Amino acid sequence: MNIRHPITRALLLFAAWMLFGFALVQSVSVAVEWWQGQLAQLGPWEWLWLMLLPVLIVVWLRYFSIFRPGCSACALPEERGRRGMGP
Repeated sequence: MNIRHPITRALLLFAAWMLFGFALVQSVSVAVEWWQGQLAQLGPWEWLWLMLLPVLIVVWLRYFSIFRPGCSACALPEERGRRGMGP
């Protein structure tokens, strides 16, 4: 399997996005259930999701949110051109 092929790369990136999204949603839902006292006893999977939550939040903030370094989502069009970030 050639990762340099554009279709293969797009499919792998899409799969990675879906796995990241699933992990983030699952971690948040387990954390909310734990916070509300709906989990009587935490099993190994619940502990895994709770431990992954801070890591997933940091990854989200660092690479995907508007708070990432160099994000120009809220910048004026003139500032986007100066930064080289494109429209």
